[in-house]
Amino acid sequence: MPSNTRALQLAFEEAVPANIGPMFQFILIKLCDVVNPASKEYFRRTRISLFGKSVEDLVPKGKSAKVEWKKLEDGFGKIAGWMKEDKFIMGDTASFADFVIGGFLIMSKIAWGEDSQEWKDIAGWQDGRWSKLVKNLEPYYSK
Repeated sequence: MPSNTRALQLAFEEAVPANIGPMFQFILIKLCDVVNPASKEYFRRTRISLFGKSVEDLVPKGKSAKVEWKKLEDGFGKIAGWMKEDKFIMGDTASFADFVIGGFLIMSKIAWGEDSQEWKDIAGWQDGRWSKLVKNLEPYYSK
């Protein structure tokens, strides 16, 4: 991380979860299927402790689901506005901030599945910005 961008990168680390917060009520139930079997009970129990309800009860339904999904899209839109049209936050160079958002995106792709409507929605928002970012980050992570 270039030393002259430390404050920007740390601010981004806090701003991303704040803007994509609605994702968690949708995805936590899917993460139960992704964590290793020995961790599943712990994961469920600690989510109840954190949120005061089960992962099943966190998932919005009906009109509420549409409202919350729109909030998520708007949050990703706000982040896209910070990134402009560049490949990464800092132009052509991947930085810590790219890995922050990339981590959430890759988690989503794995938890929901590449062919899920949820991932297709996110991947397509902001003219495919998020699927492009995941693709651009591929050289930095193993599948």
